[in-house]
Amino acid sequence: MILEYNFFSEIYDIDYKNFDISNVPYKDMFDYIYKFSPITIRKHIDSLKRIDQRPDYHPEGNVYIHTKVVTNRLSKTKDINLILSGFLHDTGKDRTTETKDGIIRQPGHEKYSAELLNVGSPWRKWISLLGGNPYIVKFIISKHMIMKNLIGNKKNQRWFDSLNSRLQKYLIDFSKADKGGVDI
Repeated sequence: MILEYNFFSEIYDIDYKNFDISNVPYKDMFDYIYKFSPITIRKHIDSLKRIDQRPDYHPEGNVYIHTKVVTNRLSKTKDINLILSGFLHDTGKDRTTETKDGIIRQPGHEKYSAELLNVGSPWRKWISLLGGNPYIVKFIISKHMIMKNLIGNKKNQRWFDSLNSRLQKYLIDFSKADKGGVDI
């Protein structure tokens, strides 16, 4: 399901001056970010409740629950770029979910998740208003699946090795938080 949006006005209805993640308990971070989200983003996140995932990779449940788990895990870093990446990383699964022979797949979901942050998108402005860097958030989202295929893949390993240490750390930290398992 693709949600159409025109919400530049929505993002300015939020009082960002009170936004501060520094004292938010890690198990409350998803709800905190959600509270500071425009209605259009909330609707998009809510739509993830109806999208199932493979239980062998994501035993925590549907995409919404997984997103909540990942966002909360990343909150321990207190890095807004990682937290927002967790909040938005699987939004493309609404466009890519398919079931074949009883197996749920979401091929290329990271591409569609990152597309929401293309230049000119109001989602980028929202990330900036929360203190995040839309370029970094988009990078993490668009590359998070490469980390699952890093070991034993020389091409991916060379690409990863070519990154600066800050980007490598972002991807490593994100990958740790994105591993399946119940932790809400």
